Amino acid sequence: MDVRQLVRDSRAMCGHRLEGVEIRTELPDEPVYVQGDPVDLTQVVVNLLVNAALATESLPERWIRLLVEPEHGFVRIDVQDSGTTPAPDVRRAMFTRGFTTRADAGGSGLGLDICARVVEAHGGAISLDETAEHTTFQVLLPGAGAGARAALA
Repeated sequence: MDVRQLVRDSRAMCGHRLEGVEIRTELPDEPVYVQGDPVDLTQVVVNLLVNAALATESLPERWIRLLVEPEHGFVRIDVQDSGTTPAPDVRRAMFTRGFTTRADAGGSGLGLDICARVVEAHGGAISLDETAEHTTFQVLLPGAGAGARAALA
């Protein structure tokens, strides 16, 4: 699947959840392919987008940047928001099943755990860029070259 379309579909599925948030999308001009389940991978991006929108609710400046970039045989999807990088105690626990910073707002603590499981099942990795000024999640998925696309046809 073309990751550019995956990002477009994910944005569309978020609909009203992204109201009031400026979305900055940076996509390559040419298709960038990964092999995987479109439903599962869309859910990953949707979850990251919704988390980013919720994290910026109380901020005066609300934006999310989506970046797709080929990287050494992989495809990197960055979801960055206008918030600051979480504190060390949150960073250590954020991918742990059941951990949430929004328990009072109905957060289940399952989202990032599920994202990690889906991405890992696709041979990839998900992480928080701890050096970034703003909260930035990076999803790295194995790229599907021409041979993989031909095998799918």
